[in-house]
Amino acid sequence: MLDVRSSGPGSNPVLTHRINMATQTDTRLKLGRPRKFNEEEAVEAAMRVFWDKGYEGASLRDLTEAMGIDRKSMYLTLGDKEALFLKALDEDKKKGVESVLIEGGEDIGMQQGARLKMVLVTETETSRGKIRDEEPIAELQIEEVRAQTSKCKVISGGKKILEGSENKNLRIVFN
Repeated sequence: MLDVRSSGPGSNPVLTHRINMATQTDTRLKLGRPRKFNEEEAVEAAMRVFWDKGYEGASLRDLTEAMGIDRKSMYLTLGDKEALFLKALDEDKKKGVESVLIEGGEDIGMQQGARLKMVLVTETETSRGKIRDEEPIAELQIEEVRAQTSKCKVISGGKKILEGSENKNLRIVFN
């Protein structure tokens, strides 16, 4: 004999069965197939594409080829291009800034191995005029010189660069 109660959990056996089936289905859908790629490595590969081509210049084909995955896997796991870019930036922030791309390359005579400083420039207005202060926050070394840009390795101060990244008064000066 079937015990049917008038209220409380399990009072409607048909509904209870449907809920159990839905829960099992949801669990199976969430589990899915195991990933065949390392998400961290994929995000790092995408960051290199963004680094080389810029956000606008990086096509979905460039990104998926570099990551070794198809578009569907990218969208399901990492989101769209903007989400991927933001994820790549977040990963970079966790590590601290390890390298920066600066304006000026072969066009102004930059040389590989040259040392530079990143400074935070502040100006204070006084009764005698403006006082300009340059606080060194990072030390850089040029790793690669391109036509109009140079890629620099951050030797020290990577965390300070992150702290000052919202500030528009960061400047690069020769050591």
